[in-house]
Amino acid sequence: MGYLFAHHLLYETKGILKKVNHIISFEFGIFLLSFLMLVGCARNTIDQEVPTTAVQSPENGQSFFTGSKIPVSLSLADDVNLDRYNIRVRKNDPFTTSWDTLVILRLEGQTADVDMALDVPLWAKSGNYELKFYCEDQFDKISDSTFVYVNLIKGDTILPSVLSTAPEPYDAFYTDGQMPVKAELSDNETIVSYALEVKSLTNDEGWDLNFSQAIWGNPVFIDTVINIPEAALSGAYELLIHGTDISNNTTTIAVPFSLQNSTDPSPPQVNITSPYVEDTVTVFSGSNLIILGNAQDENGLLALKINLYDTDEDETLLYQQPVVSLQGNNAYTLQEIVPVPAESGYYIVEMIITDTVNNANIISFVLKVL
Repeated sequence: MGYLFAHHLLYETKGILKKVNHIISFEFGIFLLSFLMLVGCARNTIDQEVPTTAVQSPENGQSFFTGSKIPVSLSLADDVNLDRYNIRVRKNDPFTTSWDTLVILRLEGQTADVDMALDVPLWAKSGNYELKFYCEDQFDKISDSTFVYVNLIKGDTILPSVLSTAPEPYDAFYTDGQMPVKAELSDNETIVSYALEVKSLTNDEGWDLNFSQAIWGNPVFIDTVINIPEAALSGAYELLIHGTDISNNTTTIAVPFSLQNSTDPSPPQVNITSPYVEDTVTVFSGSNLIILGNAQDENGLLALKINLYDTDEDETLLYQQPVVSLQGNNAYTLQEIVPVPAESGYYIVEMIITDTVNNANIISFVLKVL
């Protein structure tokens, strides 16, 4: 009797537990479904708009040579947060349907401006191509695609020729004057631009010029003048002439020239009282060479440098004294110490004193080491 009761109680208990489990499972399912619907609604509430893609460049119908670059400028926006942008390409013909991916890059923020350049392979085939631009936000919403059609023209790798007839190498000019520039540019295709650049070979504070001009032709002749600023410093310069063809191949030539400041054409006056530098100066190895004297300039002294060279074929630089700033003073007393090489032989000592417009007085003498 007790056994039958216990068995019945166990059976009833199992039935109750099954019902409880069914109730719990059913209620949990309802809760999970409600949660997912809530998240979905919240997600749709947060991001209801697709991002936008605006293309500033390239423009429809533009042509580019193989081996060159296609400039790309995009403005992207989203109401919540951008995630990435895509650039794809395909040949514009009836036989090509698939797209090749050129760029996929990550983004962050509600707006982004993209400026980049796409390299066009030299081996790319000529023809009309379709570029596709679009972006995606963090919820995988995709902007409308913008399509741009460009033409590729077969380019080359042959450098243009640049021949200069003026100025001639090592011509000298004064500030506040003019320097003539004459050159001939030619190419197996077409010259599209040239540029003129002036660089100082003496210091970083010289006269700087950077000029470029778009042209079209073959050959092209440059016949112009460069106005030299009055405040330009004296010293050694070079004129760089750059010629670029339609395939973006560029040739550069350098023409050296010198410049003399017209407001102060005189270098500093230097008087060395010891040693006597008009003849070979003899010293003992391991000692010090002491240079005494004075320097002056009515417009101000700039700097003092002393170099020691070997007399070998390459005139190897053995010692260089740190540059002494003369701070624009009109006079300076020389009390310079130069270490003498340990090996006997002949050497060259060079002392350079410059004024504030870079006029230089260079004094050099032979040093005999015993």
